[in-house]
Amino acid sequence: MKKYNRTFLFVACIAMASLILVGSKCKKKDEPPPPDDLITCTSNITDGCLDDWKVYSWYTTYINPTGEFLQTLNELSALPPEAGGPGPVTADTVTDCVQGKYAARLISGSFSPLGSPIFIPGYIGSSILDIPNATIHLGKPYTQRPLRFQAYYKYAPANGDSALIEVMLSRFNTGAGKRDTISFDKIIIKNGVSSYTQIDMTLSYRDSINSPDTILIAFSASADTRFNDLYHCSGQVGSTMWVDDLKFVFP
Repeated sequence: MKKYNRTFLFVACIAMASLILVGSKCKKKDEPPPPDDLITCTSNITDGCLDDWKVYSWYTTYINPTGEFLQTLNELSALPPEAGGPGPVTADTVTDCVQGKYAARLISGSFSPLGSPIFIPGYIGSSILDIPNATIHLGKPYTQRPLRFQAYYKYAPANGDSALIEVMLSRFNTGAGKRDTISFDKIIIKNGVSSYTQIDMTLSYRDSINSPDTILIAFSASADTRFNDLYHCSGQVGSTMWVDDLKFVFP
């Protein structure tokens, strides 16, 4: 995998550190205003309603959920030309939602920063994109033990693609020097789903005693997402997944 030179890494770090908040809503110019009779969304997951987004500015602007718990790969769309950008916009908002103002729409795409096309999945999850190292750092701090995970989705695969929904709770084992899995569940969606459908996932705990310190929630419009190496993801450009109303159910 090609690495950026030291000059670009320095410039990229400075640019990323100086992200500027230029707005609090993500409505596209041609998107109609939300109706007045909205059903209010409530969620016990930060950003779980997917209603509030920020617009950030780097080389160009891009959007991410306001709470910064759930993140997309849209920062790639703000890459400057000298870094091979801009990349594709792989997440936006739509008023076609279950509750609240918006749902997230994930659209798989591609771009060619090194001269050859690189596939980028439509993705949102509790993670942080690391552009210089072409990887995703998985998980955000979380210490509770929910019983179930619920969300609504629709899916329109391109050319036989599949989608991924994944929830993992983990804890760093200081004695062993490694991360232990507390629970892990995933769903692979192989067929199109034309209307919003709720998933109600009972979490499968492998550790009945310890509390987690980290959680990964991931939605990908293309299931063959390699979080540790974005240069080698696979899928079909145009695969689209709609996601809304994420929440946990506790005992």
